[in-house]
Amino acid sequence: MTGPSRHLTRCFVAGIVALLPFGGTVLGILWLETTLSESWRAHVPFYFPGLGLLAALVAIYLTGLFVTSFFGRWLWRRVDRWLENLPLGGTL
Repeated sequence: MTGPSRHLTRCFVAGIVALLPFGGTVLGILWLETTLSESWRAHVPFYFPGLGLLAALVAIYLTGLFVTSFFGRWLWRRVDRWLENLPLGGTL
């Protein structure tokens, strides 16, 4: 590859890799909102638009709270060590 095309390819791939976690988070929140709106609307009297977003924010907060606790840090390190022993898991 020549200089400009190599630069463009490298920047494009780096941009995709950088946006994947953000895109996954957005898609997960949209999925949660859609799922809650379809399944809860008919059965629960307290559904309101944005409940999926609120549930996603609470889930993200509780996950962060768990991961930063003593037991969560210990468990996260154990899972990380376990993944390093898997073929291809160490490269992730």
